[in-house]
Amino acid sequence: MRISGSRRALLASVFPSSAVLAGCFENRFTGSDEAPDSGAVSTDDYDCDDVDRPEPSEQLLEEALEPAAYPEPPTPLSEDVGTFVHEFETAYRRNEFIEEYGAQTRSFEFRLEDRHAETIDSTSERDAVLASIVYTLSTATRHDEFPPERDTRVTYYVDENVVLRARYGGIANEPEFDPDPRDSGDPVACFE
Repeated sequence: MRISGSRRALLASVFPSSAVLAGCFENRFTGSDEAPDSGAVSTDDYDCDDVDRPEPSEQLLEEALEPAAYPEPPTPLSEDVGTFVHEFETAYRRNEFIEEYGAQTRSFEFRLEDRHAETIDSTSERDAVLASIVYTLSTATRHDEFPPERDTRVTYYVDENVVLRARYGGIANEPEFDPDPRDSGDPVACFE
Protein backbone atom coordinates (compact mmCIF):
# COMPACT_ATOMS: atom_id res chain seq x y z
CA MET A 1 0.00 0.00 0.00
CA ARG A 2 1.39 3.36 -0.98
CA ILE A 3 0.90 6.42 1.27
CA SER A 4 0.09 9.60 -0.60
CA GLY A 5 2.37 12.63 -0.26
CA SER A 6 -0.18 14.76 1.59
CA ARG A 7 -0.94 11.98 4.05
CA ARG A 8 2.78 11.42 4.66
CA ALA A 9 3.24 15.15 5.26
CA LEU A 10 0.33 15.17 7.71
CA LEU A 11 1.78 12.25 9.68
CA ALA A 12 5.22 13.85 9.69
CA SER A 13 3.83 17.11 11.07
CA VAL A 14 1.58 15.54 13.74
CA PHE A 15 4.12 13.11 15.26
CA PRO A 16 6.70 15.72 16.44
CA SER A 17 3.93 17.92 17.84
CA SER A 18 2.45 15.09 19.88
CA ALA A 19 5.89 14.19 21.26
CA VAL A 20 6.44 17.80 22.34
CA LEU A 21 3.00 18.02 23.97
CA ALA A 22 3.53 14.76 25.82
CA GLY A 23 6.61 16.28 27.46
CA CYS A 24 4.67 19.40 28.44
CA PHE A 25 2.02 17.41 30.30
CA GLU A 26 4.30 14.86 31.94
CA ASN A 27 4.76 16.94 35.08
CA ARG A 28 1.01 17.59 35.35
CA PHE A 29 0.11 13.91 35.75
CA THR A 30 2.99 12.55 37.81
CA GLY A 31 2.49 13.08 41.52
CA SER A 32 5.18 13.46 44.09
CA ASP A 33 5.14 13.73 47.82
CA GLU A 34 7.94 16.27 47.59
CA ALA A 35 6.92 19.90 48.03
CA PRO A 36 7.20 21.78 44.72
CA ASP A 37 9.88 24.47 44.48
CA SER A 38 7.87 27.53 43.45
CA GLY A 39 7.70 29.27 46.86
CA ALA A 40 5.02 31.51 48.32
CA VAL A 41 2.14 32.85 46.25
CA SER A 42 2.24 36.55 45.45
CA THR A 43 -0.77 38.63 46.49
CA ASP A 44 -1.00 39.60 42.81
CA ASP A 45 -1.81 35.96 41.90
CA TYR A 46 -5.30 35.92 43.44
CA ASP A 47 -8.21 38.24 44.13
CA CYS A 48 -10.00 38.04 47.47
CA ASP A 49 -13.22 38.93 45.65
CA ASP A 50 -12.94 35.49 43.98
CA VAL A 51 -13.18 33.56 47.27
CA ASP A 52 -15.70 30.79 46.72
CA ARG A 53 -16.72 28.30 49.36
CA PRO A 54 -20.02 26.80 50.48
CA GLU A 55 -21.89 29.09 52.90
CA PRO A 56 -25.31 27.48 53.46
CA SER A 57 -28.02 29.23 55.42
CA GLU A 58 -29.26 27.87 58.75
CA GLN A 59 -31.65 24.91 58.40
CA LEU A 60 -35.24 25.22 59.55
CA LEU A 61 -35.90 21.56 60.34
CA GLU A 62 -34.60 20.22 63.65
CA GLU A 63 -33.40 16.94 62.10
CA ALA A 64 -31.30 18.66 59.41
CA LEU A 65 -27.55 19.12 59.82
CA GLU A 66 -26.29 22.52 60.93
CA PRO A 67 -23.66 24.34 58.84
CA ALA A 68 -20.10 24.34 60.18
CA ALA A 69 -18.04 27.44 60.93
CA TYR A 70 -14.74 27.74 59.07
CA PRO A 71 -11.69 27.79 61.38
CA GLU A 72 -9.11 30.56 61.59
CA PRO A 73 -5.54 29.61 60.64
CA PRO A 74 -3.07 28.96 63.47
CA THR A 75 -0.52 31.57 64.49
CA PRO A 76 2.23 30.90 63.60
CA LEU A 77 1.21 28.84 60.57
CA SER A 78 3.79 26.14 61.15
CA GLU A 79 2.25 25.51 64.58
CA ASP A 80 -0.58 23.16 63.55
CA VAL A 81 -1.58 23.75 59.95
CA GLY A 82 -2.45 20.04 59.56
CA THR A 83 -5.27 20.38 62.09
CA PHE A 84 -6.41 23.66 60.49
CA VAL A 85 -6.61 22.04 57.02
CA HIS A 86 -8.45 19.01 58.43
CA GLU A 87 -11.01 21.26 60.17
CA PHE A 88 -11.33 23.55 57.15
CA GLU A 89 -11.94 20.67 54.72
CA THR A 90 -14.45 19.09 57.11
CA ALA A 91 -16.38 22.39 57.27
CA TYR A 92 -16.07 22.88 53.49
CA ARG A 93 -17.46 19.43 52.64
CA ARG A 94 -20.19 19.57 55.34
CA ASN A 95 -21.34 22.98 54.11
CA GLU A 96 -21.18 21.81 50.48
CA PHE A 97 -23.41 18.82 51.37
CA ILE A 98 -25.89 21.04 53.23
CA GLU A 99 -25.90 23.61 50.43
CA GLU A 100 -26.79 20.88 47.92
CA TYR A 101 -29.38 18.92 49.94
CA GLY A 102 -30.65 21.51 52.44
CA ALA A 103 -33.17 20.27 54.99
CA GLN A 104 -32.90 16.70 53.62
CA THR A 105 -29.44 16.17 55.19
CA ARG A 106 -29.25 13.60 57.98
CA SER A 107 -25.71 12.33 58.51
CA PHE A 108 -22.18 13.43 57.73
CA GLU A 109 -19.02 11.51 58.67
CA PHE A 110 -15.59 12.81 57.71
CA ARG A 111 -12.79 10.34 58.45
CA LEU A 112 -9.22 11.56 58.03
CA GLU A 113 -6.98 8.83 56.61
CA ASP A 114 -3.63 10.65 56.36
CA ARG A 115 -2.13 14.14 56.14
CA HIS A 116 1.17 15.78 55.34
CA ALA A 117 2.33 19.41 55.58
CA GLU A 118 5.53 21.21 54.69
CA THR A 119 6.67 24.76 55.28
CA ILE A 120 7.54 26.53 52.04
CA ASP A 121 10.96 28.08 51.75
CA SER A 122 10.32 31.56 50.45
CA THR A 123 12.27 34.70 49.70
CA SER A 124 9.35 36.76 51.04
CA GLU A 125 8.89 37.48 54.72
CA ARG A 126 5.57 35.62 54.83
CA ASP A 127 5.17 32.14 56.30
CA ALA A 128 3.55 29.71 53.89
CA VAL A 129 2.63 26.04 54.14
CA LEU A 130 1.53 23.33 51.72
CA ALA A 131 -0.74 20.67 53.17
CA SER A 132 -2.36 17.56 51.73
CA ILE A 133 -4.98 15.33 53.31
CA VAL A 134 -6.62 12.06 52.27
CA TYR A 135 -10.03 11.19 53.70
CA THR A 136 -13.21 9.16 53.40
CA LEU A 137 -16.61 10.86 53.44
CA SER A 138 -19.95 9.22 54.23
CA THR A 139 -23.24 11.13 53.91
CA ALA A 140 -26.97 10.44 53.98
CA THR A 141 -30.19 12.35 53.41
CA ARG A 142 -33.71 11.55 54.61
CA HIS A 143 -34.24 9.30 51.59
CA ASP A 144 -30.78 8.16 50.49
CA GLU A 145 -27.59 6.84 52.00
CA PHE A 146 -24.76 7.52 49.56
CA PRO A 147 -21.83 5.15 49.04
CA PRO A 148 -18.72 6.35 50.90
CA GLU A 149 -16.43 8.62 48.94
CA ARG A 150 -13.09 6.94 49.64
CA ASP A 151 -9.50 8.11 49.28
CA THR A 152 -10.28 11.71 48.41
CA ARG A 153 -7.23 13.99 48.36
CA VAL A 154 -7.19 17.76 48.59
CA THR A 155 -4.20 20.03 48.75
CA TYR A 156 -4.02 23.42 50.42
CA TYR A 157 -1.73 26.40 50.27
CA VAL A 158 -2.00 28.52 53.43
CA ASP A 159 -0.28 31.80 54.24
CA GLU A 160 -1.23 34.80 56.37
CA ASN A 161 -3.33 36.28 53.54
CA VAL A 162 -5.03 33.43 51.67
CA VAL A 163 -6.06 29.78 51.64
CA LEU A 164 -6.01 28.07 48.24
CA ARG A 165 -7.68 24.65 47.76
CA ALA A 166 -7.27 22.10 44.97
CA ARG A 167 -8.88 18.65 44.70
CA TYR A 168 -7.26 15.62 43.10
CA GLY A 169 -9.51 14.04 40.48
CA GLY A 170 -8.58 10.39 41.06
CA ILE A 171 -8.28 7.92 43.90
CA ALA A 172 -5.49 8.93 46.26
CA ASN A 173 -3.25 6.57 48.16
CA GLU A 174 -1.09 9.12 49.95
CA PRO A 175 -1.16 12.81 50.84
CA GLU A 176 0.92 14.21 47.95
CA PHE A 177 1.07 17.80 46.69
CA ASP A 178 -0.72 16.95 43.46
CA PRO A 179 -2.40 19.07 42.29
CA ASP A 180 -0.29 21.98 43.48
CA PRO A 181 -2.79 24.47 44.93
CA ARG A 182 -0.50 27.39 44.01
CA ASP A 183 -1.05 26.58 40.33
CA SER A 184 -4.54 25.06 40.22
CA GLY A 185 -6.12 26.00 43.54
CA ASP A 186 -9.07 28.28 44.13
CA PRO A 187 -9.15 30.88 46.90
CA VAL A 188 -11.44 29.67 49.69
CA ALA A 189 -10.46 32.17 52.41
CA CYS A 190 -8.76 35.57 52.58
CA PHE A 191 -7.44 37.37 55.68
CA GLU A 192 -6.41 40.77 54.28
